[in-house]
Amino acid sequence: FGVCPQSGQAVEYRERIHHLTPEQREMYDRAAAAWQVVLRDIDAALTVTNGGSRARATSLTKFWGDHQRFFRQVICAFKVPGVIAETEQALRDGKSVVISLVGTGEARTREQVARAAAAGGMLEDLDFSPREVIAAMVERGFPTTLYQDVTDPTTGKTIQVPVKDEQDTIVESKQALVMRQRLIDGLSALELPENPLDQLVNHFGERNVAELTGRSRRLIRDPRTGRVEYRKRAPEGVAMDRTNIFEMEQFQAGKKRIAIISDAASTGISLHASNRAQNKQRRVHITLELGWSADKQMQTFGRTHRSDQAVPPEYVLLSTELGGEKRFSSTIARRLGSLGALTKGDRGAADTGDLAKYNFETEEGRAALSLLLRRIMAGESVPGLDNPRQTLRDCGLLVKNKEGGEEVRKEDEYNVPRFLNRVLALNVEQQNALFDGFAELFDQTVQFAKANGTFDEGVTDIKAVAVRLAKAPRIVHTDIVTGAQTTHYKLEVDLPTRAVSFAEADRVRGRKSGAFLQHKKKGHFMLAIESGRHTNPATGKSFRNLAVWRPEAARTNYIREDELSEKYQAVTPEAARAWWTQRHAAIPPIETVETHLIGGAIIPLWQRLKTHEGARLRVVRVTTDEGQRIVGIHLPPDRVGLVLRSLGITRSLREPAQIINGVLHEGEEITLAANLTLRQGNIHGEPAVEMHGADPYKFAQLRGLGLINEQINWKQRFFIPTDEAKGIEVLSGLLQHYPVVVNEEASDEATAHASIGDIEMTREASSNHVVDLEGWLIAVGATDTPHDHEAQDTQGAEIQSEAVRPQTIAPIHQAPAPVRQFDTCAAAQPSLFAFQPAAVSPPQPATVARRRNEAQMELMFTESEASAEALAFPSLAAAWVLPSEQLSKWSLKMDGGEGGRSLDARRDQAATYLRTHAAG
Repeated sequence: FGVCPQSGQAVEYRERIHHLTPEQREMYDRAAAAWQVVLRDIDAALTVTNGGSRARATSLTKFWGDHQRFFRQVICAFKVPGVIAETEQALRDGKSVVISLVGTGEARTREQVARAAAAGGMLEDLDFSPREVIAAMVERGFPTTLYQDVTDPTTGKTIQVPVKDEQDTIVESKQALVMRQRLIDGLSALELPENPLDQLVNHFGERNVAELTGRSRRLIRDPRTGRVEYRKRAPEGVAMDRTNIFEMEQFQAGKKRIAIISDAASTGISLHASNRAQNKQRRVHITLELGWSADKQMQTFGRTHRSDQAVPPEYVLLSTELGGEKRFSSTIARRLGSLGALTKGDRGAADTGDLAKYNFETEEGRAALSLLLRRIMAGESVPGLDNPRQTLRDCGLLVKNKEGGEEVRKEDEYNVPRFLNRVLALNVEQQNALFDGFAELFDQTVQFAKANGTFDEGVTDIKAVAVRLAKAPRIVHTDIVTGAQTTHYKLEVDLPTRAVSFAEADRVRGRKSGAFLQHKKKGHFMLAIESGRHTNPATGKSFRNLAVWRPEAARTNYIREDELSEKYQAVTPEAARAWWTQRHAAIPPIETVETHLIGGAIIPLWQRLKTHEGARLRVVRVTTDEGQRIVGIHLPPDRVGLVLRSLGITRSLREPAQIINGVLHEGEEITLAANLTLRQGNIHGEPAVEMHGADPYKFAQLRGLGLINEQINWKQRFFIPTDEAKGIEVLSGLLQHYPVVVNEEASDEATAHASIGDIEMTREASSNHVVDLEGWLIAVGATDTPHDHEAQDTQGAEIQSEAVRPQTIAPIHQAPAPVRQFDTCAAAQPSLFAFQPAAVSPPQPATVARRRNEAQMELMFTESEASAEALAFPSLAAAWVLPSEQLSKWSLKMDGGEGGRSLDARRDQAATYLRTHAAG
């Protein structure tokens, strides 16, 4: 991306995997085994010394911290051969190279050199590998202090305190000291790679490398004699604080074509191919090590990609095949996304190509980890692991509980960074096998989330052939403090149709082992292709999804196998050919889709835009044909009406005085935005309008709006002032912030007409339901239309028919058809891909919603085989308008005996139904 107008080249990102050599794999496996031995001995030493929970926490915290630092350094050093190969190739191609890493290890080097000088040792004999990390951890962090049990006088609980001798000196366990010394002796045979920075400088030569780091001295090995010198990094005549500037100038002048930078040089340094520099070669930026800080990592990338450059850089993201290294990539990928969201309002703004795919610290990643751990604890196998439970023990994730058993602690079940960190403790084969098992579940969980529309993709662009405003934008909210406006945009988006010919569908069927299916009721056809098994992160259950292909588009949606088995039957390709070809020929090349966006000041309305608890708001960008740029919340077609009603724009709301009168004198309950409600209450013996549902974060705001705040029974309660004028004034201010929310089920005539006039109620193509399950299960005497598009044409009429009702309900003379009964036994279900003769039923007009509702009531108030004395829906509907004393004379029998519902209960259910679906 980012094509340079001068060179015609673009910034390029690529990933290079360094595969460990056999020697490196053996070195890593031995290091992992050493850390596992240390972990087991620490656990044993804690038992020997009687160390309690506090001593255990202290020891393990230091252990895992040093463990992560150790393997980070080892992996970084392992990648040096890959860096050398990339660098030499870039130099041959006439490019200059910039290598970035995080730390230099100077503090550890200085300490060892000082010790060697004090002891009269030689620098050649010093070990500058990460061995010192594990050795120092064992030397200083191994638990040797002996503890004794005492009773805490304040709590009465047993605690552990160090044992002291007569001189008040802490006593150490002799057995633990022996264990520690045995570990230190064993570590002497551990072979590890040396400091990667020193490796690179010594390989290419200090005269060819511009080192821009924070260290003042470095170890230089003479290639002829092999002697090592600890030299100053600053050249002769250059002050130390100007060394990095001097090295930068050497690189920009082309005198040195290799530069190595650390975090210390991540700012204030320019290493790009500047038009003002003598060295205009393309820069190849190799990331030997990714930093923990997102902003510093972006600063590091910015050293080679700046304004006024002759040619943009090429970035090489270097990593190994070790699954544990994803620990570092995952954290920086997540933080880069957060950085983009903070600085540019778009977490994709800071994405660096391939890094985004390593972000496992997401909701889907946590669900995948939890599922993996639960499966292992349930005894399931993981490919590549002989004993998955032992693998968790080696990682320190499977620990003993108080009852003596083993468990994964709750704080570890969803902790992805900790899991990836602990994976580093395994040998190469084990960690890759465990990580692959996690990554497979992660991919399945992401696919499941995408198929169900719950995957958070961040800000996305609407890409279309043309985008037009269907009507003038409408202001739906104005903030009373700032004056910022929120606008509703109704767009017409022209998209190319993704029509699928029969020949293409048949080729896909043969290549991917799919099948043509026919709807048992409607008669239309589709192609089903298996998309693999998926995992529900909420339940952990695995199921098979099938991708649905239609003439209109490929993969229109994904449906579960059991759902298809109920509604479809497999047919031969020839049976579907004629229908598919005719349908495909009628599809236009361009289709126009209506899209609704809410833009402008959306933060104050965030909760009102969320149409249900847990809803995920999708932020999109679009540019109209007139060049207008719109960024806003995308509203799904079936939620437009609800959102607009929550903003109070589908009908005029009552005045505050009417609301107060309705609550106080008619017992109404008014629902406001943010789940607030107004109900009748009592303050100081007087009836008042009380507000319910406020959380503590709103208390200060409500007090500021003038609501009366009383603390009653230690609870904060809020009331509208009882004074009429003051009450109207306060309620008016309250409604500015929290307007009245009209119930989604509201069906008065004004709302019905407004909804039908302003909102096109269409189903999304990605719906997981092929047909209306509710309408299909309850037969009403006539079949539905042959395909979803025809059903949509009648939907508006059904809504209007359902919304506008007469105030009295006439008896229904024709009884509804019986409810279909289905055998839910899996064995009774026919095979999804078993061939059955095609039987195309002729299309018939859709049944109006009124008949369906009557059938629902028949199902609600009678048994599946109703007795002659059971009260049918027509009688019940007529009874609704009768006085209660007449109703009390009626009798009602149910086959359930005492378990049957009472007349009052049935009448309440009928009242609820009629109040929802009938006007008046």
